[in-house]
Amino acid sequence: MKKRTLTVLVVALVCTFLTACSKEIDTMTESVNEKESSVIENPTVLEDTTEIVFPEQFEALSGYDEEALVDYLKENSDGNYQKIECIDGQVNMVATQEEIEYWKGYVEKHIDDQKAVLTGINQKYDVCCNDSYNTINMYYDQELSFKKAFSCVGKTSIYCAMYQILDGNPDYSIYLNYICLFDYLFISS
Repeated sequence: MKKRTLTVLVVALVCTFLTACSKEIDTMTESVNEKESSVIENPTVLEDTTEIVFPEQFEALSGYDEEALVDYLKENSDGNYQKIECIDGQVNMVATQEEIEYWKGYVEKHIDDQKAVLTGINQKYDVCCNDSYNTINMYYDQELSFKKAFSCVGKTSIYCAMYQILDGNPDYSIYLNYICLFDYLFISS
């Protein structure tokens, strides 16, 4: 009789443990399913972003060290970035495509500003870039001071390099074409 009671108690105890374990597994499964469904229902913004790396040679071209470049980008961003930070001596910016388009417009505006500087000096002067922003054509004459010419071309080069980096080309290249304008006097007889 004792054996039978002991057997019934052991079987009842084992059934209780199995039921408790089964309940814990069901609870864990529900928890995992809830987490999976919340990830699917709430995709993160980071899935739609691009990481842009400003290489050290861009820092040298722009005259900024990495901290100053981070500050410049943050101050001029109007919030158009997800994250800007310095990693291993390089400035990294994480941005959505819409934010990258903001930056491209920012660059184009500043290139237009350089054009306005030149045409403000003389209507014949011009600076323009090709669609890839890897070639700058500057039209000037010998009356333009070296300081003004160098300043304009330097700033335009920085913005062209920045555009190429934003466009996914960290190994940017820039070709400069200087076209000197001469006024000729034609005499016909």
